Amino acid sequence: MKTLLKNLFLSILGFAALASCDPKIDSPTPTADGKIDLTNYIAIGNSLTAGYASNGLYLEGQKVAYPVLLAQQFKLAGGGDFNAPLFSEDQKDGTGYLRLDGFLSPTSPILTTIPRDPDALAAKSVFAYNARINPDSSILKPYLGPVNHNYGVPGIRVADIETAGYGFPNAYFGRMLTDAEKPTASYSAKVLAQNPSFFSSWLGNNDVLGYSTSGGYVDLGSITDPNVFTLNYSKLVNNLLALGSKPKGVLANIPDVTSIPFFTTVTPGVKTAMSGAGVANIFEFKFDSIFQNTVVPILVNPDPAVVILNSTKVNAIPVTRLASLGITGGFEGDVFLTLTFSPYTNLLGKPGGKAWRDIIKLLVGTFVLPPPFNIVPKDQLEGLAWSKSGLDTTKPFGVHPQNPIPDVFVLNSNETLRARNAVLNYNQIIKNLADSKGLAFVDANKFLGDITKGSYYDAISTSSSFLSGGVFSLDGVHLTPRGNALAANEFIKAINAKYGTKITVLNPGQYRGVTFP
Repeated sequence: MKTLLKNLFLSILGFAALASCDPKIDSPTPTADGKIDLTNYIAIGNSLTAGYASNGLYLEGQKVAYPVLLAQQFKLAGGGDFNAPLFSEDQKDGTGYLRLDGFLSPTSPILTTIPRDPDALAAKSVFAYNARINPDSSILKPYLGPVNHNYGVPGIRVADIETAGYGFPNAYFGRMLTDAEKPTASYSAKVLAQNPSFFSSWLGNNDVLGYSTSGGYVDLGSITDPNVFTLNYSKLVNNLLALGSKPKGVLANIPDVTSIPFFTTVTPGVKTAMSGAGVANIFEFKFDSIFQNTVVPILVNPDPAVVILNSTKVNAIPVTRLASLGITGGFEGDVFLTLTFSPYTNLLGKPGGKAWRDIIKLLVGTFVLPPPFNIVPKDQLEGLAWSKSGLDTTKPFGVHPQNPIPDVFVLNSNETLRARNAVLNYNQIIKNLADSKGLAFVDANKFLGDITKGSYYDAISTSSSFLSGGVFSLDGVHLTPRGNALAANEFIKAINAKYGTKITVLNPGQYRGVTFP
């Protein structure tokens, strides 16, 4: 079904033509020179490693995940076979994804939501429920192909890698396991059991990303304690290096989350519009928990007072603090509006409550309620939450404290600082591990930061511009095939630099960016 950005999690602003080129890449004789053993390469990571793109995991994206492209180049240098847990052709649409099908205007793209492939779904189970990564309690059909080498698991955090039974709440990991493994297997144990001769690890993004993309809303994301991050990541690396296969490897750090199009697309335009209209402040409202602060009061008290709008939690945000592109090419300002806010930008300053109605519906529908709350129909809860919200939608949306922007769409100054500090901490941990253990290191933070400013990588012009930048897919977070090729090259360069190998890089010009209709 074609829709203009109905989905709360995907939307865009801006349009430009997508240019491509076919650069000439030096091609020395590929070889590992016996310095590393690439016969059993295992990829460790999250959705970026899995090939997740445009809001879903599907066959086309899996086939161009950066570890698949890396293994292709490893093979030329004497590496072994590499199998990813691909969906079958019968399941090719996987968990569904977004497709760009045209434009109503230069700033109004038409997105088609390709639904989840019914052949990819095995069942649903209460044991699989997780509000953050599996709110509909899905179980995916197991991967039944050759031995798997790509352990990219969408949604996984470093905080999760030691969790026994993680295959239940995370259906992506669950499809890599047998029924016998699911109750007890942890991600780390499964990876270690593969006894790799070489490994890559790009973990850590989700330990801060969920918090950031939900505007700091605690029910949908949290920031992992650096102590937990250190403990789990160090344990995994130490255990890998203690294996009988004596593997070598490469670690990648994580990008500043505010450098991706999910945060950089909407904010500058809103800043320009509000400044032009003479608006000094926008207003956001901070949820603590839609369940605890909205659902429970409604159900415990037959006639509760206001359950949403607590005036002490309405924050005035100076328009001047909204992020915009500075003269040096970087973003200046420390408040970001999410890509998911773009369907509501034209409602700013006008009376109305569409954003709030959509958010209440989404959040009430996301959570599986415990007894006795689970007997109340969700639509009844939505109506009660709306009627008792305390919002005054006759006031102009977003620019009046009685009709503020829901905080799931706003990463405010304090939240931005928390997210950036977490990234700094995590990246220092990863760099220290790489240095102390003699492993190769990829500075993915610098790589994606340079793209934000607009850079040439391997003779390819790149930017973080949504649609036209060539690197990021339609969800504003994950990579296009071209983005994956560029990422794979960063890994290859780091490996060659550390180990003295001569693995050839890819030609990114042979891989597509966003597909235009």
